[in-house]
Amino acid sequence: MSMNPYELSLARQRTYALFGNLFLGGVTAELAAQVAAVPELGELLPQPFDADIAAATHYHLTTAVVLPYESIFRDPSGLLGGPVSEQVTMRYHQNDFDVSADPDHIGHELLFLAQLCALEGRALQQDNGGAASLWQARQQAFLTIHLLTWLPPFVAAVQLSGLPFYGRLAGLTLELVADHLAAEPSTAP
Repeated sequence: MSMNPYELSLARQRTYALFGNLFLGGVTAELAAQVAAVPELGELLPQPFDADIAAATHYHLTTAVVLPYESIFRDPSGLLGGPVSEQVTMRYHQNDFDVSADPDHIGHELLFLAQLCALEGRALQQDNGGAASLWQARQQAFLTIHLLTWLPPFVAAVQLSGLPFYGRLAGLTLELVADHLAAEPSTAP
């Protein structure tokens, strides 16, 4: 079944939002039902679901195993923050996306893409092709300038972590981003 452009933007928005929230806070009782609805992820949820164990697993992954920040992967110093984080923050401000801390966290970057997809969807719903093209161009720019520059090594690190749920989530995130970029018309950032 093929989706029209509006349905596709809505599907991307929802998926980016779910994945972003999972990377930011792990599987919570509130997100468990959404996760279960994604067969590739739901099959890896332990049954019965224990929110405390899920929180501890997420904490372990994101503080001791793989730090989920663009600056860690892209800055030559390997330190958090700095110019990379400032560039991401600048993109956010240009698009009225407010993040007070950790702007280059994978979760925030995915939530930013969710917002851009939602804005594209709204423009499509209003039959405003010019605005939809603008939001598509901004998505493509963010994907190429930021997310895809560090996502592959991040995914590899998560997949080596020995945490199957997060390894699968990371792999699905890379597939989503790559498919999204491949589907967008080539435009200048």
